[in-house]
Amino acid sequence: MKYIISYTKPHNHYIDIEFIAIVDASETLVQLPAWRPGRYELGNFAKNVQKWAAYDENGKALSFNKVKKDCWKVETAGAKELHIKYNYYAAEINAGSTFLDATQLYMNPVNCCVFIPERINENLTVEIQVPTNYKIAIGKEQTARTENAIHFNFADFHELADSPFIASPTLQHNLFVCEGVEFNLWFQGECKPEWSRN
Repeated sequence: MKYIISYTKPHNHYIDIEFIAIVDASETLVQLPAWRPGRYELGNFAKNVQKWAAYDENGKALSFNKVKKDCWKVETAGAKELHIKYNYYAAEINAGSTFLDATQLYMNPVNCCVFIPERINENLTVEIQVPTNYKIAIGKEQTARTENAIHFNFADFHELADSPFIASPTLQHNLFVCEGVEFNLWFQGECKPEWSRN
């Protein structure tokens, strides 16, 4: 399974998300989370989703029904691949939300990445399309960097949900080792850390 994260007009705060999965069933349930790691409360992330649509590997539209506020049933008979494309409105910046503007992409995947419930434990890849001068702060090693994208592998959706990231050209990074443990410090925005004091 694969996710492609991109955007064209950051000032509008819309992230374009494509989810791709090989399928062999006549219908497939696609779910958006309503939970968030570290918080014991339900979230209504689906309220930020628009232009949700399903296609096969040839770009042919597939029929679907929204069966709950955050769950869709897609008729996938005959399709080899399922492509879900939608926009996510990202205009709230706090520790647990997702935000996009002309200076940064801050994303909590659990807010905005759909998944197939019975396949939540399968490995997956993520392609984040950002400008070449962007750095990214995330708790994963990138697997590749191309001209306009950074690529990552995840063991399953749980690991992805636990991996918020921020991408920006103005990220500042430093690290230090204390008692054999490496600590990475990332700062975004107008901040002048006194690195010499660590």
